[in-house]
This record gives sequence, structure tokens and C-alpha cells, in this order.
Amino acid sequence: LNIYDVFAVTADFVFLMGLIYMNNGLFDNAIQEFQKSTTMARFSIEGINSYRANYNIGVIYECTGHKEEAKKYYKKCGDYEMAKMRLREL
Repeated sequence: LNIYDVFAVTADFVFLMGLIYMNNGLFDNAIQEFQKSTTMARFSIEGINSYRANYNIGVIYECTGHKEEAKKYYKKCGDYEMAKMRLREL
């Protein structure tokens, strides 16, 4: 976190922070980071600033019992197969 401002200029780094928060159970922080990554134009990995971030937000909402919110974010993933699979399950 001491270097956040230096590296938070790319969606890749912001997405990674979201994963770190998510894996440590800090879901509100993770959602904020994933949402932030969707607003960023600089990235090197496809989907980091779109469907991958939205998918992870959907996973968080699904795991915390907010199924309607999860569906909303899975639908934002377009043709991303993992999101389509989760939508079928819900």
C-alpha cells in the first residue's frame, strides 16, 4: 500500500490489488479496486479492465449471498464463458 499511488496507473495493478483484497476477505475493498480497474484505459492483460473485473465482483456478490447483484455483474461480462456458466447456475 505504501507504493499504491506509484503503480495504480494501470488496470493490471489495480486488478491485482482487488485480487489481494478478495483473497484476504476484504470484499468491499476488492469491489472498489475491481470497479476502478474497469475505468482505466492502460492495461496489458485482456479483460482486466472489463469482463475479468466484473466477473470477480460477481463472484464476491454470489459468495456473500447477493445473487441479484452477482447476476448484474456476470451479465456485464458478455461472452465470458465462466460468467455465462455462473448465470446458468443461478
